[in-house]
Order: sequence, then C-alpha cells, then structure tokens
Amino acid sequence: MNPDQYLSRWVPIFYGITPEERGYRKICIQEINRLTGISKNTINTWGAMFENCPDHVRYTLKWVHALNQIRELVPLELNLPNS
Repeated sequence: MNPDQYLSRWVPIFYGITPEERGYRKICIQEINRLTGISKNTINTWGAMFENCPDHVRYTLKWVHALNQIRELVPLELNLPNS
C-alpha cells in the first residue's frame, strides 16, 4: 500500500485533517514516524506524496491498514499520542 493511500484514508479519521487543509503533510509525516520509527527528516525526503518510500514501509502500512479496518468493526479504544 503506498503512503498516499494509507494517509488519505486514515489521517482524516484519526486527526480530523483532510489533504486539502494546511498542516496535512506535517501530520502525515508524524503518522509515518509513529508507525515506523523512521525519522521525520528521512520521511520528508521521500517526495511530495511519499512516492519514494522504501518497500518495507509499504508493507507496514498495508498491515496497519488491515488492523485499522478490524478496529472499525470491533470497537476498541484507540490511544494516539498527543505529539
């Protein structure tokens, strides 16, 4: 799953910000950092839509996407960090 697909689906749900809004990219970088532990500076170098991300990030996003879909079906409390 490419980052743009994951982010456009889940960032509006988790953070309440859409791709058209100011600050969306910053939140996207924070979300990828939260999921992968990769530095924000590195993520920022992957291109405007993160098209140059490594393959292992795509696999991670695919799995997290599947887990998020399960969370939608089975209500669980989601505790996202404030930062």
